Amino acid sequence: MYDQYFMMEDYLKSNAKLEVAANVMVGGIMESLFISTAQLLEVEVTSEATSILYGQKQAISDLIGVYKDMEGNESVIDALVSVQTVFEKSSADFTKEDLNALHEIVKTFHDEIAV
Repeated sequence: MYDQYFMMEDYLKSNAKLEVAANVMVGGIMESLFISTAQLLEVEVTSEATSILYGQKQAISDLIGVYKDMEGNESVIDALVSVQTVFEKSSADFTKEDLNALHEIVKTFHDEIAV
């Protein structure tokens, strides 16, 4: 599945479908954050789990740049910036409060997009 995802991304980029590729990336990252934060809120948070979660910080930053460059949807940019703010505040030391804030941002985004 992982390989298929990157094959799809390469196809979209090489066929001038950057906006579609960016939307797919945002959807994947936000959905993974939605699921992972919900799960982490239910268990004891480990450094390994937060390290994996924090690994998404660069992807969020890159997507903000892509959306700004292509003058993309402002509500998507706002959601990404809000997620980035939580990542910067936590500095990979996620507390339950940080996880809850992150979950609420992605839940709101999830609920708005799903409608």
